[in-house]
Amino acid sequence: MFTTFQNHTLYNFFSSWNFKSANVLTTHSVFTSPFNFITVNRTSSVPISETIQVSKYVQPLIHQSVNEILCEIDKKSISGPESVSILKALRIQVMFKGTNIDSFNNDARFKALCEIFEKNCSVLRPNLLVSGLRCLLEVGIPSNSPCIISAEERILSSLQSFSAFLTIRCLYYHHKYTETDLQKKVVLKLIDHLKINFYGVKSSSEVLMQKTDKPDLKETIDLFYAFKKLNFFEPTLFAIKLNPLESEILSIKEASMITGLVAACGCMRWRNEGVLEKCIEWIEKNLNSCSSRDCISFVLAVAALNYCTSSVKDLVSKMQPHFITESNLPPDILLNITWSLAILGITPKELLQKVLSPDFYKPLINQSDLHIRVSNELKLLNLKSVLKKHFPDCVFRCNLHLSPTQLPESSSVINGRNQVNKALSTIIPTDKFENQVTDSGIFIDAEIILNEKGKPLSLKEYGTASNEIKPLPPNSKRIALVVRFPKDFTHYTVHETGAIALANRLLKDAGYKVVQIPFSTFANKNNELQRLKFLSEKINANTVL
Repeated sequence: MFTTFQNHTLYNFFSSWNFKSANVLTTHSVFTSPFNFITVNRTSSVPISETIQVSKYVQPLIHQSVNEILCEIDKKSISGPESVSILKALRIQVMFKGTNIDSFNNDARFKALCEIFEKNCSVLRPNLLVSGLRCLLEVGIPSNSPCIISAEERILSSLQSFSAFLTIRCLYYHHKYTETDLQKKVVLKLIDHLKINFYGVKSSSEVLMQKTDKPDLKETIDLFYAFKKLNFFEPTLFAIKLNPLESEILSIKEASMITGLVAACGCMRWRNEGVLEKCIEWIEKNLNSCSSRDCISFVLAVAALNYCTSSVKDLVSKMQPHFITESNLPPDILLNITWSLAILGITPKELLQKVLSPDFYKPLINQSDLHIRVSNELKLLNLKSVLKKHFPDCVFRCNLHLSPTQLPESSSVINGRNQVNKALSTIIPTDKFENQVTDSGIFIDAEIILNEKGKPLSLKEYGTASNEIKPLPPNSKRIALVVRFPKDFTHYTVHETGAIALANRLLKDAGYKVVQIPFSTFANKNNELQRLKFLSEKINANTVL
């Protein structure tokens, strides 16, 4: 059974985590999911439908008001497990119905509920402990509250009994809450526990593949997000869990479940066009039921998957008022929306101008976190090039001037690039190719100039595309050779990711012929001679205009 989940991958992933995630568009970077950025409230004007997937204990509570839910506390003595069910119902009120925690935070019944949960933390089953803590954190209870502290201390003391999936589940939401030293300790201990027991993830996936019961939509969505966090990919499992849901999509009632499904596909690069088309059909029929958050999730996901059909473009065009008129969107969210629209090829001029105005972008490029800052810078450079291409009269008023920076890459990616460059030096003199970065913020493994006969010309004589010394001879062309890795392509149906598709377009706009070298194909050749032949054929195939 194929899996890319290996010990060094897990180690490298967690070592570079630093409690934050970043999105970087370069041809050399993993396009990490944009969905980690979303801080817009998970609210919707749509009532929670009867099909929402919750436990049988929570189901009777989800259609009740906050007051009715809290009245459960007055009716009888509440046990620890029952306190978790009530907390889950309140979480649904906050996350999906737009209820403000201030409406019940000071209610004596809610305080009593928190105390019941706190007192029972030491005896709750691990899954209930994790669920209760998640509810408290996500409804907005302060991190230094006694009920939060009690749950987190209990997690630390009982972590050895956590299964791999429960550890994943806890880590999935808790990494967003690291305000206190205790919370940071919990996250680090969860990571350590998962490193020790990472084979349990593989075993768990095998167990899930053997299940014969009907896949649960919410479970499938959570599974995709959790595996994304772990850099774990098991195509057989995902096909078993996701693909059977296609026939049921149109019967789903809740908008957030539909957009959550699309977002899950986006974060794992799972390009099942049947599932996507059904989701698009549902959203088209129920667009008025979709919140701004639903629209944002959809746009980020289809852009990540480079799913740019006419139906997608029509639907996103109808969603654009959510992005243009919404004044409460954080700048990083609006940057990612604009960048995603650029991937889809439908960025409105006014949105580009807004994002590229100094008042907007200066806070984004002054971030203290290196990954976030560089990610923002590269996206802004991408967008400036999009503005130049489609609205050239406006680019002269854009004062954005940045020097692109490349972030460190994994050793496997670096080694792969080095192997291709070493082979390239066998067929092209080293003084006639060099790595480059364009003004658009796109990194190139090798820029090469080929004349009309396919002979390489000197870069010292003619210069690079960004620093041309003299015009090229007639019918000559600049080649941008870029090495691609599995992370640069979608799964299920193989296409370039949205990040790579945009990078290629920007390279072409800069005057390059793009030569993509899939490293897996290159490396799988039987011997060095075949690898050289493959590389030469890929380059020569682009000598014809």
